[in-house]
Amino acid sequence: MPPLVEVFDVVIGLLRPAVFVATAATAVLAGTAWAARTGRLSPFGGLARALRPSQQRVFGPMERRLVRAGGMPGHAPWWTVAVVGLGGLLLISVLGFLRDQIAMAGLAFAMGGRALIGVLLRWTFALLNVALFVRVIGSWVGGSPYSKWFGWAYRLTEPLLAPIRQLLPSLGPIDISPLVLYFGLQLLESVLLRALR
Repeated sequence: MPPLVEVFDVVIGLLRPAVFVATAATAVLAGTAWAARTGRLSPFGGLARALRPSQQRVFGPMERRLVRAGGMPGHAPWWTVAVVGLGGLLLISVLGFLRDQIAMAGLAFAMGGRALIGVLLRWTFALLNVALFVRVIGSWVGGSPYSKWFGWAYRLTEPLLAPIRQLLPSLGPIDISPLVLYFGLQLLESVLLRALR
């Protein structure tokens, strides 16, 4: 196992409790802010006054973003809890994914050429699948093919989807070409990986 994988293991092992503690502490601050705002806790009491500077530092940036977006500043504490918790989970997941890919690449490199080609094929098909999912989600939320968030997915998948769209009969407003491409990619990947064995 490459030494970099062990570094990822240590970092992920430290991040898990850190994310839990950060989320719990943010939730406690959000709960006290809510209790003070709704009158369940005196806003002039000792606890509320002691926590107010921390609350302003933690929730202030989210509150400013919400106000600029037209949201209610009173929702900032709970949005902050969600961002801390989900952001931490996303960070742990991304690091775990990178760790697995590095371990797989190290193993494939040790095994030789065919295994390395197999890993590159898997990565290619995984990238195409992610691009296809991003494109579909982008079409649901009104993402533009020219935006920085969705444009890369359109550029990767359009050369594959255009010929499929021409072959399929029109179903009105329903476009099943991404579904056909998804199953086609799965089939092609399995055929190519079997051919490498």
